[in-house]
Amino acid sequence: MEPYDTNATDGAATPAPVEDPRGLQAMRARLREPRVWLALLLAATGALLAGLRIAQLEAALAGEGTVSVVMATRALPAGSALQDGDLAIRTLPPLAVHPKMIRGDQLDLLPGQVLSEGVAEGEVLLWSALAPEDERWKSLSGLVPVGERAVAVAVDSVGSVGYQIRPGDRIDMFLATSRASGRIVMPVLQNVSVLATGDQLVGQSGSGPYNRIVVSLTPTEAELMLLAQQVGRVHVLLRNRDDLGAAPDLPVLSEQQLLGSEVRQNVQRARNRRVVHVIDGSG
Repeated sequence: MEPYDTNATDGAATPAPVEDPRGLQAMRARLREPRVWLALLLAATGALLAGLRIAQLEAALAGEGTVSVVMATRALPAGSALQDGDLAIRTLPPLAVHPKMIRGDQLDLLPGQVLSEGVAEGEVLLWSALAPEDERWKSLSGLVPVGERAVAVAVDSVGSVGYQIRPGDRIDMFLATSRASGRIVMPVLQNVSVLATGDQLVGQSGSGPYNRIVVSLTPTEAELMLLAQQVGRVHVLLRNRDDLGAAPDLPVLSEQQLLGSEVRQNVQRARNRRVVHVIDGSG
């Protein structure tokens, strides 16, 4: 039975209001409002999406689903024209892939492209490391690595290996000159990068005779080369692009040593050992 208010003006007993200490009636009223249901729906949707995202992150960290990217198989200096053997595909978890990384399915687009910056062995290639096609040929200076200098070296058919040297190749440079005791040949620099042959820069197509090549040298190396061109004739030796080593302690060879028998015999014995080594495949 509900309590009655006996103080009513008409003398009739009326029900007294019941206190709602927990605000249940107000809560029910709010739940009937559409905006409350919308807020609850949005909150549930957000929680569901957050759960899905966490599951995706956990799967990526566990190695589920990888992305193939392009990496360098060897150290490549700035100005190098990319070749098939310079590149390989590796896989990374999605979280480790940057948007600027070159994807594995884009590998066929890279041969012939020129690097505007050096790339370390095993480093993933970025699109930003490639010289833009509309800019890379504007000037030679864009191909010179930071800290190095472009140096022109006069050559002829013999000195350019029959004009077979191309921009992007690597060469050794020897000096042939004379002194009081006779003529000598000596090594000057090894593993030098060629930036241009004649007017043809790295990455450009074309062939034909030229009378100079342009190489990339440090300032100290440039001093050696400039002086070498003043005191004698510089000869260029073409090397495999993948051969980045240097022959240690190459001696100065004199005319007297060449005409004697000892040096020639030693060189021939070394060549014979190398030929046998290659043929029998020994370690």
